[in-house]
Amino acid sequence: MPNDSGKRLAVVRIRGAPKMSNHIQDTLRLLNLKRKHACAIVPDNGTYRGMLKVVRSFVAWGEINEDTLKKLEGSKKGTAIRLKPPKKGMWRKGIKHPFQTKGSHGYCGEKINELLVRMV
Repeated sequence: MPNDSGKRLAVVRIRGAPKMSNHIQDTLRLLNLKRKHACAIVPDNGTYRGMLKVVRSFVAWGEINEDTLKKLEGSKKGTAIRLKPPKKGMWRKGIKHPFQTKGSHGYCGEKINELLVRMV
């Protein structure tokens, strides 16, 4: 699938460290997601897509729009942004189920913007 070079992905870590393999910990460290509720903005390319596939059970990601990006950049500085827990919680089934089954982790598409606004 062709990717627009200007597109960016917002990646939010939603789970902590217990029972996590070293490979997943290293990948999260490369994404600069060292703590729960940290957010990183990465370009939408094959390298990062592969990294997201490795850590898909521990993060939520999707395409960020310009309005949400401005809110994040206006409130925090740096490559990894530390956010608050989301108001009214994560999505319905919580953090242990994928987004496709009404959970929270994995690819969220445009819905990541709603989550980020609740976390700022």
